[in-house]
Amino acid sequence: RRFAPPLAGLLRNVGETGRFASEWVAALPGIRIADFLKEFLPGIAGLAKKKSISIAAQVDPRLTLLADRSHLTGIFQNLLDNAIKYNKKNGSIQIKAGRNAHGDAEVSVRDTGIGIPAVDLPLLFHQFHRAVNARELRITGTGLGLYIIKTMVDSNGGRIWAENAANEGAIFHFTLPSERETSSPPRSGRKATRSGVRRTRPQGK
Repeated sequence: RRFAPPLAGLLRNVGETGRFASEWVAALPGIRIADFLKEFLPGIAGLAKKKSISIAAQVDPRLTLLADRSHLTGIFQNLLDNAIKYNKKNGSIQIKAGRNAHGDAEVSVRDTGIGIPAVDLPLLFHQFHRAVNARELRITGTGLGLYIIKTMVDSNGGRIWAENAANEGAIFHFTLPSERETSSPPRSGRKATRSGVRRTRPQGK
């Protein structure tokens, strides 16, 4: 069972929403990341099992993202497809999600695969770009996956970046707006959202 919508539909959806991202994202219902992953991960488990790759998730159970569900599905589908494709046999994938210093939702996907050459890091999210080691190993790909992921993250008011893991593999991080519960009532003259829930927007790194 696969959860990713057709590529053409995703691109069309992103194009239609990207022009008014801030207003559009603010109106979205929250998605609790723990519930989302509980539904999503079984759909990709079969692909990971073929290479004996384990997937573990460590997330804040209260964390609620503000994002289009089809975009969030596309982001995770592409990141995990890559984490499996470029991983080694008997490798692992670790997903973490929590709030960063700005109160935004920050998610990371770490694998134990071939990593990313330093020369490719600045170009990684460019359309049709493929890393040197992926080409040398003749791993199939279009060079569009990470470009599409960045477009979806951007259209939902977030940011995405990548780095090499300390020992092996790569780590992809992305931020998205989040809902955060507040203990104090809203200030006079300001509108509350969903009975005291405050919505945050990602800040620059």
